Amino acid sequence: HWPEARKRDYRFPASESFDLSSTQYERGRVLFKKGSLQEALQQFELLINEFPYSKWIAESFYYRCEILFQ
Repeated sequence: HWPEARKRDYRFPASESFDLSSTQYERGRVLFKKGSLQEALQQFELLINEFPYSKWIAESFYYRCEILFQ
């Protein structure tokens, strides 16, 4: 058994997946503000498809609709 202090320092296995939805959202938002609407749309659609339970999903749908509206 490992002491409690060592358990906190233990690294996650390499197979652990990370949520990159924040990065995807920021890319889309920056592209939207720059006026690159087609590229921003691709970023938001990737986020919606790859991270359907992300905290950024509502904002991604908003930006997607705004881009399609424009």
